[in-house]
Amino acid sequence: MPTPVLDCEPQRLQELWSLNILDSAFEDRFDRYTSLLASLFRFPICLVTMVDEHRQWFKSAHGLDFRETRRDRSFCAHALAQSDVFIVPDTLKDERFARNPLVTGHPYVRFYAGAVLHGPGGLPLGTLCLMDHRPRRFGRRNRQHLRQFADLVEQELLNHHRVQEAAMAARYSACHDPLTDLPNQTLFNDRLDQCLRMAWHHREAGFTLLHLDVVDFLGINRSLGSGAGDRILCQLASRLGRLCPPGGTVARLYSDRFALIAPWYRHDSPELDTLLDRLAHELSRPFFVQQRERFLRLRIGGTFCHGENVSAETLLEQAASAARSGGDQRATGVTVHFFDAPLEARMKRRFELESRLRSALEDQQFHLLFQPVFDVHSNRPVSLEALIRWREPQLGLIPPDEFIPLAEASGLIVAIGHWVLDEALRQYRQWLDQGLSPLPVHVNISPRELEQPDFVDGVCGLLSRYRLSGEVLCLEVTETVLMQDLESNREKMAQLAGQGVRFFVDDFGKGYSSLQYLRSLPFAALKIDRDFIRQIPANGDDEAIARVVIALGRTLGVKVIAEGVESEAQMAFLRKADCPMAQGYLLGRPLEREALVALMSP
Repeated sequence: MPTPVLDCEPQRLQELWSLNILDSAFEDRFDRYTSLLASLFRFPICLVTMVDEHRQWFKSAHGLDFRETRRDRSFCAHALAQSDVFIVPDTLKDERFARNPLVTGHPYVRFYAGAVLHGPGGLPLGTLCLMDHRPRRFGRRNRQHLRQFADLVEQELLNHHRVQEAAMAARYSACHDPLTDLPNQTLFNDRLDQCLRMAWHHREAGFTLLHLDVVDFLGINRSLGSGAGDRILCQLASRLGRLCPPGGTVARLYSDRFALIAPWYRHDSPELDTLLDRLAHELSRPFFVQQRERFLRLRIGGTFCHGENVSAETLLEQAASAARSGGDQRATGVTVHFFDAPLEARMKRRFELESRLRSALEDQQFHLLFQPVFDVHSNRPVSLEALIRWREPQLGLIPPDEFIPLAEASGLIVAIGHWVLDEALRQYRQWLDQGLSPLPVHVNISPRELEQPDFVDGVCGLLSRYRLSGEVLCLEVTETVLMQDLESNREKMAQLAGQGVRFFVDDFGKGYSSLQYLRSLPFAALKIDRDFIRQIPANGDDEAIARVVIALGRTLGVKVIAEGVESEAQMAFLRKADCPMAQGYLLGRPLEREALVALMSP
């Protein structure tokens, strides 16, 4: 007689397989039940069985020396179709089992009693069963006891299921971003490594890697709130997920950074052109937040892999460098920049500079220049800005705008910034000891420096070491720096302002220009970014912005310094607009300390 098949067989098998219990090791929690049940009922064999598609497998087997049998020979497959305990008092007298190899041969089953075990979804998965080598009677009370034990085993199956779910959830959360539900950087790196291995072994299996980030996402959070920023990121993640080709991966690496792998998409494939067109169309559409449209400025960089011996880290850096090569992307919309030979040359130089930068401090390769700030009306210098310069023995003079970003990215900026502050104050003390009347010194402060817990103590310690009052020092910070931890920065600035240290907002107008922080933080001056001075008087918009900043400084009672002044026309505009101070090559270039002595004579 064939083994019965339940109407719910596909769903039943799916639930069984979802438990991940088949072919697992014996466990004490199940073995205790079979051992105790066999002892109480005085049966030689007691099993916890799971009925698979073509076999019967034993999670616990008391009295048997094997783990599974064919399904078409099992008693338990028949038990699954019963609502009550399934009993076979004498197998030789039951035509369904009389010729069963388990009856006619080892283990010579003559009696069977099985209670169905249901899974977490309520479907029958297996049995808790008893077997004997001789016929037996099994009364109502015994059936009740067997059913009660089966209920306990079912509870163990439910606990197993819950543990499995918790483990799966933990594994999932470890590899997925909690906000967007996309793969995180850990899972993305693993998939990128798989693509690299495939491309290495099968050269035709090239792929394209895209790196995407949102320009000024911190500004979005600042103006709309972090909740709105999160909703924008979720919408962006959803669009990228829809754009991702079959077999590809989209991941949120961190914050506003995303990456996409397009397998089999090579630089000369029409599919890549189609993907980029769809990307430009979808990401140029508005995002909706707070019932308003919001267009994003995005930077996207790409790189190709055709089986070269390259690391995942290098590929990501190539794509990120290509994204940065597109500039600030001031207009909305999407342009994809791909990594190429000139970019590769710049990357190689960047890696070389970063490796050499680590020994520059120790080998005393840095020095300071000082650029004066002038009173616009009297043309007299009023203060000096300390500017770091790096002369590398083999590479020569390295521009600050080239090595400062590397120092910030590597964390070396903290040590370098401390050296600049120390050297500037040491030089100030030396000028005092020479009988000169030095001008107050400005020193630029990076985000990494300001976030250090001992930043205030470090500044005060240097002032004390060189026996200087706080009035000699001006610290220049950008708006972006301040917004990263406004409350903490406010406290640090207040402590230093109490010692006489003054704070200037550097590059004013390029960040958030929020009156909120201008009112709440102790600023002494605003420095108009050179980008707004460069095209004066040709650009009327820049003139208007400069006038607004000058008027704002006057209203707030703080000085305004125009940076990057290079022409008499610019100076004429600043005098007419009543800008108090200016700095630039027209007035004075950065000078060596010896050349400044004439400015400091008593």
